[in-house]
Amino acid sequence: MRESHAKYVRVGRSAYSSQHPLILSGKHPVTKVMIHFEHLRLLYAGPTLLACSLNHHFYILRERKAIQSITRSCVICRCTSAKLQHQMLGQLPIERLTPDLVFDEGGVEYAGPFYIKYGHVRKPTVIKTYASVMVSLSVKAVHLELVSDLTAEAFLACLRRFISRQRKPTLIRSDHGTNFVGQLGRSKTYCISENPEVTRCYL
Repeated sequence: MRESHAKYVRVGRSAYSSQHPLILSGKHPVTKVMIHFEHLRLLYAGPTLLACSLNHHFYILRERKAIQSITRSCVICRCTSAKLQHQMLGQLPIERLTPDLVFDEGGVEYAGPFYIKYGHVRKPTVIKTYASVMVSLSVKAVHLELVSDLTAEAFLACLRRFISRQRKPTLIRSDHGTNFVGQLGRSKTYCISENPEVTRCYL
């Protein structure tokens, strides 16, 4: 500091490179390399900070355009400045929004496989099984049933056990699997409500 008067402080002497910066062309490859190096040295700084740092030593022609060409091509900068995308949600079925009896309308899906042992205690046989997850669409109650395999007959037996323990459903939704679709005609026998006109099976 060279001079000090009351409320003002004057800088005595600045660096020679700041007073007489080098004039560089913004289109030259060497200039682009220097901008890229300064961009990395400042830990992926933005165009404003990058221009401020370069102006201490260089005077780049069309500086703003040259700096933006480097920052916009930087992969890390594009990832950090990317806008978040909002997940598009599908429309809920009317059964999820209407109060109803438990398991009057529900969905079914398989989980697994699970390995269980049966037979003799010393030499048990290990078999692959699955769990049938039945969910009520109105109150989100869950009913689990053990299924021996993925055949349509096993699902039909599982559906019989479910009806005997809970109630006759008027609507069953699934992922359109072959074990569900294979029993579409036969399963309607077990899903008939008192009013056949409102009986629906989406299997």
